[in-house]
Amino acid sequence: MHPGDLYPRLQFEVAKYRDITTVLLRLEQQGFLGRIYSLFHEIITEEQHFTIKELQRMNYSLKPTDKFDVQAQFDLNCGIFRANLLLIVDSIGILTLYPAHSK
Repeated sequence: MHPGDLYPRLQFEVAKYRDITTVLLRLEQQGFLGRIYSLFHEIITEEQHFTIKELQRMNYSLKPTDKFDVQAQFDLNCGIFRANLLLIVDSIGILTLYPAHSK
């Protein structure tokens, strides 16, 4: 990148955050932000409870010498779930609904 291109590039990057702030404000004003938060909170809490139960079940069924680090596996599973949830939300919201409403 040429040094003369730096300022316009930074202006472009900063403008993205202004756009995000505008969308965030509209979501808040229309009451959607709280509803989105509540939905994600419910989904994530349920997934964590499920993951804990499954990991405990798996760990208890192993021989004492075969036990695994439940916390490390929990963190790994949560990371995988988070990445997949982001893809699902992006697919539903951006790839499916948005084009249908813009026609």
